[in-house]
Amino acid sequence: MTADAPECASIPRALDHIGLVVPDANQAIAFFEGALSATLVYRHGPYPVGGPGRDPSTTIRTIAMLRFGTLTIEVLEYNSPDQGQSMPRLGDLASVHLAFYTDDIEGTIQRMQALGARSLLPVRDLVGPDSGPGAQMAYVLSPWGLPLELITYPHGRAYEAKTSVRLFDPRTVDDPRTMERGTTS
Repeated sequence: MTADAPECASIPRALDHIGLVVPDANQAIAFFEGALSATLVYRHGPYPVGGPGRDPSTTIRTIAMLRFGTLTIEVLEYNSPDQGQSMPRLGDLASVHLAFYTDDIEGTIQRMQALGARSLLPVRDLVGPDSGPGAQMAYVLSPWGLPLELITYPHGRAYEAKTSVRLFDPRTVDDPRTMERGTTS
């Protein structure tokens, strides 16, 4: 931080992690390790977390932190007698999905299906500003029902011809296990 920009300290630097509540932490860890080659960095728990808005007996059974390239995934397994059991559908308010860039959508789908995922939306071409030669996407459901988008745009996306502002380009990450940067453009 520089002396002439103290207000920048109040602006978050980056996304630290994505937290996912799952029914079975061991299953989720195994899925992310097998499907993404994610690395389990640490796990801990259980901890009591009952309090306002929660049943007093609520505990977090497991908190696990996994690293996948530039992303940290936090897996949380709660134990609570009043825990909701329904997953929002894709497109419902408060629904969420994770999108992973892949060089081989079909191969990634097969890898995830071998670990218990199922197809939600078959491979299709990207449209609008995301379109481009070979640009495609698909959705699968994780074994516990989390929608995962798989996306590829090996030759870039249409929006790049209309603005100099760029979104993060995962094609520049060579090895998601080590976060080594490549020169792909």
